[in-house]
Amino acid sequence: MFLTSVCGFGQDAGTEDPPELAALQEQNVRNLERASIPILREYLQGLEGLEQEYTRERKFDAITLVQAEGKEVQRQIDEATKAADMSRPVAEFLILSASYGAAPRWLDVAAQIRKAWRTGQATMVLNTDTYRGDPAPYVPKQTKIVYSINGKREEKFSPEGHVLNFNDELK
Repeated sequence: MFLTSVCGFGQDAGTEDPPELAALQEQNVRNLERASIPILREYLQGLEGLEQEYTRERKFDAITLVQAEGKEVQRQIDEATKAADMSRPVAEFLILSASYGAAPRWLDVAAQIRKAWRTGQATMVLNTDTYRGDPAPYVPKQTKIVYSINGKREEKFSPEGHVLNFNDELK
């Protein structure tokens, strides 16, 4: 929600963001990723302790669940570490905001779309299953993605159920 208001959600599609703003936004994303790393590591340590406890108690089903969660958390740590890498150049492509729904009910889905992009996912189905929420039941919805390429602000509108191809459609 905060990013939506800060990034000028209502600007015209042709408006270019100053390069300093795009760089500051990229720095903010890196800082958020960097800040999540210690929290994720602490959670992973808690899971490791829980796994040891379940091993002693021979709770094999629980061990399997904890191990799967541990693998997912380690993946998130690796992603956050990669995203927070200050040695990589500032990206030319930024997802500024994204929302899903129908007026007047919208769901902020920027985090899910950024994650899919950042992890190299080629496509993404834009629907309530993907976003895990339905802001406007029984109403046709759309996804609005506001992004910038080299500081030039663009908008992409897609109907519910659309399969977004990041490389072909966001350029």
